[in-house]
Amino acid sequence: MQAPVSSITKLLVLLAFVPFIVGLSTELNKTALVWHIRIVDFLDLVLMAPFYILLLMKIRGYILSQNQPPFVGFVSFVLSGTFIYGHAMHMTANAIDTYSFEIRNYRAVVPQDMYELIHFLDEQLGHYLIFVSLIMLFLLYSYAEVIGKKIVDQSKSSKTLLYCSAFVFGLQLTVSAIEAQITTLYTIAVFLSIISIFLIIKGTEQPPNKLRLPPYPIVSFFMIVLFTSLLIVPIYYFTIGDFIQPSHM
Repeated sequence: MQAPVSSITKLLVLLAFVPFIVGLSTELNKTALVWHIRIVDFLDLVLMAPFYILLLMKIRGYILSQNQPPFVGFVSFVLSGTFIYGHAMHMTANAIDTYSFEIRNYRAVVPQDMYELIHFLDEQLGHYLIFVSLIMLFLLYSYAEVIGKKIVDQSKSSKTLLYCSAFVFGLQLTVSAIEAQITTLYTIAVFLSIISIFLIIKGTEQPPNKLRLPPYPIVSFFMIVLFTSLLIVPIYYFTIGDFIQPSHM
């Protein structure tokens, strides 16, 4: 009898596929409005924000269920809160940006400094808070998973589900980084994260086959996310010929 899908794998699958499905379905109807907000931004604010809060709480609970150093609980709380704050900032500014300059043609009457402020909150500060907090959170949980020896014995089908979810999540992050025009910074962060992950698992007992992923779901998920990003960035550049924003195409 195969081992059932672990709780953490289910949470990571939700993290990857729920935003992907919601984002894809709403992008196909991106001009539909709820009051003065595009349906894309509306669902991100009223549906995805609570989803992220509940999901991050569940993942945090999974990590803290094993004895962890006190700082893991505190830092994970701060990083989770920063991610939600960045998400809300980005989506609110994005709702204003898209309504003002895409749904309505107000560019000619909006002062340049106001336009720059909206753009800064949307595409710069909001994205920086999201990416930095999320990457640091996964690094923290990878460390906590290894020192807590939270090894999960999963069936081959469960591992496949986990790896596919990681690929989908990595694809979303990379496209988001390109859309935010922070591809270079994101790629540097990915390289540094890969080095950090290898340093984290260096002292653990691993199988002789170095190509085999470690038996830690979060570590495996995060590693595939990182390597997916390294794969997608050059593919995108050589296919499109530039790092033009996907929304502009």
